[in-house]
Order: sequence, then structure tokens, then C-alpha cells
Amino acid sequence: KGWSTDQQSTDPTYTDEQAITNDLSLNADDNITLYASWAYTTVITFDKNGADSGTMEPFVIEAGKTEVLPQNAFVKDGYVFTGWNTVATPTEQDPGETYVDQADFAAGTGSNNVTLFAQWTEPCDPNKICYKSNGADSPTTMDPQSASSNTDVDLWASNYKYDTNNDGHNDYGFAGWSEDKDAATKLTDNNPDNNPVVYGPNQTITTGDLSTAGMKLYAVWIAPVENTSFQDFTCPTNDTMPIGTVIALKDNRDNEVYTVAKLADSNCWMTENLRTDNDATINATNTNSPISTFTALSPSSSGWCRIISYDCFNQSLLNTNNTANPVSSMTGTDVNIYSYSNYYNWYSATAGNGVFGTGKDVTVAGDLCPAGWMLPTGDQTSANGSFSHLDTSMGGTGSYQGSTEASNRWRSFPNNFVYSGYWLGSLAKNRGGDGHYWSSTAGDIYSAYNLYFRSDRVDPRTYVSSKSVGYSVRCVAPVE
Repeated sequence: KGWSTDQQSTDPTYTDEQAITNDLSLNADDNITLYASWAYTTVITFDKNGADSGTMEPFVIEAGKTEVLPQNAFVKDGYVFTGWNTVATPTEQDPGETYVDQADFAAGTGSNNVTLFAQWTEPCDPNKICYKSNGADSPTTMDPQSASSNTDVDLWASNYKYDTNNDGHNDYGFAGWSEDKDAATKLTDNNPDNNPVVYGPNQTITTGDLSTAGMKLYAVWIAPVENTSFQDFTCPTNDTMPIGTVIALKDNRDNEVYTVAKLADSNCWMTENLRTDNDATINATNTNSPISTFTALSPSSSGWCRIISYDCFNQSLLNTNNTANPVSSMTGTDVNIYSYSNYYNWYSATAGNGVFGTGKDVTVAGDLCPAGWMLPTGDQTSANGSFSHLDTSMGGTGSYQGSTEASNRWRSFPNNFVYSGYWLGSLAKNRGGDGHYWSSTAGDIYSAYNLYFRSDRVDPRTYVSSKSVGYSVRCVAPVE
């Protein structure tokens, strides 16, 4: 700190290199001893924590004193600096100590060197919901959704693909959206204390205050279970796999990965729509009892046969959802909504088992689901994978209900049914507005039962549609 004439003093008499005048009261031969005055210091080192540019020198504060931290000089492209923390990545177990930019820093007593890590966040404008890819490679961003504070809003389905192998297929399962960037780890770490809040892709949520900064939602990606495909998987009991558990499995027909959850009926359900297309290898070993001539799906077609005739209904038809049709909840965004996935007529959904002549309340045995899985049934009583039984297990009536609460149960995590709409003739209809999912049960020779819902109603049992229409498919594995 300087020099002192008193060996015991903690305050220096002179600063280092101070110019002084000799005290004339001293004799020519007198000597004076100056004692070095020392103090502990805190040296603060600034860590850029992933920043792309900028440098900052260490900052020294005398122990017991308070100084203003220097202004941040780091820059991370595409991110906003939010302050400093004593840990690089704060967690619930180790939140660290936070400091805003140019905050007052009170140095403790003794020598207490500190590293402060820059904290970064992806920006989101006020009155917006911003959907972050969280590692997905395509596309790099989704458009933000306009939203007001403290209001109900239907979230958007994901347009992200996590294709690490660049083979055209998702290598991680999409489990929904979360404000917690690390929600996927917490969902799968078997720690009961980690319960991240996750939302389904089209779930209705109530926003908070968005007036200052928008709401950031990160895609939740689940890695597939190693050495276990859909075809190898058996749905375990609730003791082994509790209701609400989420995992991901790979379909060995095309290496596509989907999330799977143990839902309220104790069965294991896919929580993403089926994306099997004409590139998949389909046979009796890997698929649920396809007819012998159903070895591949027809190429994607934009114009489907709609004539009520045997030949029209009994042909394989799918649309791979890759046409530029604006989605009602994303007007003006001509994109492939990945979570909506593919559309199948009933013949394709049942792998040739369901045809024009299949009569009322007949449930066919085979379908396009992976071997060991099945298309949900359209009856009211079966506990082994019917839409109706799942609805009653979730607190519904198992039949038509005209309420937003009933609809939102299907769209909430971990159920994750989405407003995928349907394919009719040459156009996608109502994407982002309602949901239609095939069952394996015929309504009559022309139609089949399906799950239908929109924001204010749901019908898991009595809704029937022409077998020629293109609907979404979810598969279920009954509990062992």
C-alpha cells in the first residue's frame, strides 16, 4: 500500500514513489526507517465463457473495500450479456453468486481471488415467444410468435430437425418445449428432485409478463435408448417405468428416432407423429402384420384419389408433409412443420389390412406401426391402446366433450398430440387448427374411427372419416 514511519500502522504515511521533502528538524547524520505497509487483495479474473471476442485484464480490489467492476468487453455473436456469475453454468444445486454489469463488488477479508464468468442469453423481443433450436441443425431459427402478457396461447409445433448423421432422419426425439435449456437431462437423469416444466408442441399455456422481454422456449431433445429399438422394446409395468416417464427409441426400418412416454392408461405411446415414408424397409419382421403385398409405401403424392370406389380406397397413399402450404398458426411461413409429420390414408395406416369393404366396428389386426406396437383402436372398452380408454385415464369421459380443458389434456406434455390437420385431395387442411389420428377400427365400409380435437372440443371415439383422407398416426405398445 505504501510506506509508513510506524511499523504497526496499517495506513501508509507515504504512497509508493511519492516525492517528499526532507524534515529540516533532522540532523545531517540522522536516519529514518520506512516500513512497507501491506494489505490483502482480491484479484478478479474475467472468463468470457464462450464469447467470440473481447479481452479483459484482471481487476484488483483491496480486501475489505468495495469497487465498481469494469464494464464488460466480451462479445458473443447472437447473444445478450446478462451479467457475471461465480460459476460458469448456474444450477439449482450450485446457483453461484450473480453480478450485473459494472456492479459494486465488496472484497472480503484475506486473500480471496475470484473468477467471474460472463453469462449469456439468446435474445427475445418483448411480447414474443421465441422458439430456440437447442442444438438442432435445421433450420437454425423459427419465427417468433406474437403473444400478450398473462393470456392463454397455443404454442407452435416444432420445425426443427436434429439430424447429427445428416441422413435425413431425426437422431433425437422431440419431447416438447421448456424454458429450461437443460430440461432433457433432468427428464432422463432418474433424479426425482429434477422436475423441469415441459410443454407439449401445441399445448395451451398462460403467459407471464412479456412486456420487458419475451418468453424463450427451448426444444427438448431426448437421446435414444442404446441397443433398444422400437422393435426390441416391451412396455414395462408402472413399477419399472412409472407413468409420465419419457424416453426415445429408434425405428430400425429407417433409423428415425421418436419420443415415447408411459401415459395415464399405463401403456407406452409414441409422443411424435409417425414419419415412415417410401424410403423405409417394410416387412413382416419389422412391421405390425402388414399384408404380404404391402412391402413399401407409394411415393408421396400431392393429388389423392377421392372417388368412392374399391380401387380408390385400397391403394397406398401418403404425403410426407413437404409441400409449401402456410400453416394457420404460422401464417406466411411456408415451411415443413416437422412435428406434424406424414399423412396416411387408412389403407396405408393399416398396412393394407383395412380396406374399402371393412365393415362397422371391425378392428383390423395389422398396421404401419413397428413390430410389437399397434395402431390405437377405436372401441370404448379396450384398455390395450384405445383412444377412448386413454381419454378416461386422463380424466375425460371417453367420448365427445366440448371443452378447452379436455382438448388441452391431449395437447399437454407428455401426451403431445398436435394440430397436424389432415390431407385432402391435393392440399393440407387445418394444420395448426385441429388434429386427426387414425384408429384401427372401421366405422363402416367407407369410413374409420379416429381421434379428433380442436381447441374447444375432443372426440376420442365417435368421429368417423372417409378412409381415403390422409390423417396422422401414433402407435402404442400395451403394457406387458
